[in-house]
Amino acid sequence: MSESPPPVAPVPAVAGPVLERLRCAPFHRDQHVDPIGNAAGYDGYLVVDVAPPWDREVTDQEPLRSIVGGQSSAAVSADGSRWRPLARVPDPGLVARGLRRVTAHRATVADLDGLELTGPFERREWVLPAERVVALGRAVLGLEPLDGDDPIGDDEISGALVAPEVAGSDLLICTHGRRDQCCGSLGTTVHELLGQLWAGSAAPARRQRISHTGGHRFAPTSITLPDGYLWSHLDAEAADRLVRRVDPPEAFALNCRGCSLFPSPARQIADRAGLIEVGWEWADAPRGFQLAAFDRATMATTVRVTAVLAGGAVRSFDVTAVPDRQVPTPTCGVIDAPEYSTDTVWRVDRVEPV
Repeated sequence: MSESPPPVAPVPAVAGPVLERLRCAPFHRDQHVDPIGNAAGYDGYLVVDVAPPWDREVTDQEPLRSIVGGQSSAAVSADGSRWRPLARVPDPGLVARGLRRVTAHRATVADLDGLELTGPFERREWVLPAERVVALGRAVLGLEPLDGDDPIGDDEISGALVAPEVAGSDLLICTHGRRDQCCGSLGTTVHELLGQLWAGSAAPARRQRISHTGGHRFAPTSITLPDGYLWSHLDAEAADRLVRRVDPPEAFALNCRGCSLFPSPARQIADRAGLIEVGWEWADAPRGFQLAAFDRATMATTVRVTAVLAGGAVRSFDVTAVPDRQVPTPTCGVIDAPEYSTDTVWRVDRVEPV
């Protein structure tokens, strides 16, 4: 009779390393870096009422999926312009009536002695039955005609009514929690606190809860229109003062990611310099750019920015910026692998009136 094998001692579990869990927005904010040059550039924004909850990829959700043709952070219109599709939390009063709102913000273009000037955005808005949203959205992008009509030129198109003009600006606040927990929590808080601040008085801007705008690490992220600036890490009080323009632009310089009218870090840096030098009048003016100098060894870039202000005054500045350092762009949540992605932090070396 064979002997039984000796019992096998259990192997003690080896505890793995516990890696830090962090949120990218507080991490980025604590780096105290200048976010300028990090705004994505677009020729237009198409903002469409979409009932929450939103999918992580909101353009994979109707009606945006049928408007832009599938998952995409940018839609290209028939004339080649680049649009950012965004979902907006609908007005319950409109939903109760079976209606939805569609808003198109499109960049304006002008000319100054052969220099192309861009901005600000021009807003058009429609209120229409929910079943007509896809057709109108595709018509705005020039992808399909709307029953043979031009939706931009008519006041009433197949049930789509141009909404009455609203004074002031739009403040678009990302609250897309399924895409980004930081915006879902921080952005929602800013939206709610602004509602309390503005209760009982005329709001200085239309605050709107929208889907992901890009840049988790800048949460809460927001866009002001028609000027097209993207903003980072604004709390409710700062957002209120920003849209009221009660403080000079310099007070918000380190919240400014750049103007989405200009898809280039060098241009966004030069544009913000002009904004700080001139004041808020600059944000409402068409602006153009020329490359004045570039150093391949240091990547120092000098851009001449020109604006035509209200009344016809022309202001120009030569702005020199150079890459200053790199900061990490961490994954939001659990660190499960080494992370080497970085953002370039720019330094403005010179601002000279021309």
